[in-house]
Amino acid sequence: MDPTNNSWNEDTDSEYDDEYTENEIPPPAINQEFIDNILEVKHKLYETTVLAPKLETPEAQSNEVLQKYMNNLNSVYVMAINAQSGNILGNEQRINNLPPETREIITRMLNWIVDYFSKNNVPDTIPYSDFIRNSLHVYPFVQDNSFE
Repeated sequence: MDPTNNSWNEDTDSEYDDEYTENEIPPPAINQEFIDNILEVKHKLYETTVLAPKLETPEAQSNEVLQKYMNNLNSVYVMAINAQSGNILGNEQRINNLPPETREIITRMLNWIVDYFSKNNVPDTIPYSDFIRNSLHVYPFVQDNSFE
């Protein structure tokens, strides 16, 4: 068949269909302490923002508490992304803008990220970057690691 004369509905790769690369090595397991730190941050942020107002109050019934949670979680996500490259400048100010009950666990999580990413190479850090993105950005309301 002439490749320059190919129409869209013709399969030109049929002879290559059975040739695919399969990764024989499973990705490394993610450290449980890291997972626990991330989930603890999410739980505490949710508890101190969404669950804080009394159920019968107008504030508890509004979407403002959800937006506040999303804003706080996004701030943590940005700090976690920066921590992967060792950049922690300005974190103290950002952390002080978050609920006081969350500051210690967020600091612990960020220190863990900085330490791990400074001691490991890219192939080893990819699952951690993915977990950070999925947990803090893609699935903000999932409170476990079911997407891992």
